[in-house]
Amino acid sequence: MTISEYFEFLDPDTVATYPEHLRVAHDYLALAFRLDDLSNYPRTQVLVKEYLDRIEAYRLQKDNTDHNTLKDSPLNAPTRIEKKRSAILDNRLVDDIPPDVVVLKRYLSFHERKVSREEVRSLLNYIRRARLRGEISLNSEFYEEVKSIQQKLVAAHKKMSTATFFKLENHSVLILLTHPIRLRPSVQLLKRYISLGDKKTKDAKEKARGLSQAIANALQGNRITTDDPFYEEVKDARKTLQAFLRSARKTLPIVEAELYGLDELPDDLKSADQLNGLNLCNEDDY
Repeated sequence: MTISEYFEFLDPDTVATYPEHLRVAHDYLALAFRLDDLSNYPRTQVLVKEYLDRIEAYRLQKDNTDHNTLKDSPLNAPTRIEKKRSAILDNRLVDDIPPDVVVLKRYLSFHERKVSREEVRSLLNYIRRARLRGEISLNSEFYEEVKSIQQKLVAAHKKMSTATFFKLENHSVLILLTHPIRLRPSVQLLKRYISLGDKKTKDAKEKARGLSQAIANALQGNRITTDDPFYEEVKDARKTLQAFLRSARKTLPIVEAELYGLDELPDDLKSADQLNGLNLCNEDDY
């Protein structure tokens, strides 16, 4: 099955019946389908083929299941697909987004909006720091893309005096490249939890209540299982949240032990003025 055939014979109602990991695959294929020519993007071609194969296999399994009422069939197990997520997606779940992917995602956020000179400068500094530290090197998966982005940002920075409207020519391609790389759900929730720590805000209780429910949903829906390296930390975080909601405290206490194994917030979330002594990259040499 080709991507063109997939969309030619697709029944829109069928997508709603896909399990979560195949809906993600469908969204990816929809983005890929918009590109005129995939031949220039070998990584995308490989991923498209993987997704098409998995969707076709799922359809065949479903057709067989519809004609097979055996109760002990593994295809009838309600949580099987959620527990046996697509290998290609599992392989892209990460505990921390790699710096080269951070660059691509931040650059993507500039698309079709006005971007200030400070935002461009901040991203250039992030690239500069990451390269000086060796976090982005020739061995990085998206080294060439980062190099191209840096060149474009330097050129834009030279011309900018006020906020400038950005329209990225390779917007769809960058989305396709970064789409499969996702932060592990447990890490997403723990970062939200840490961000609440010791902050006096009027809606601290409301945020804690929402986060506690989000954790409960993730655990009950098998988005976070016992195989997750941060499973216990997530459970402990929910206990702390529940205790906080029952207490009269106005801030959520975060103990140091709960932060074990998690990095600090990435530097790119800090002010552009706090760059640890690293200046903006030389505009003639990246």
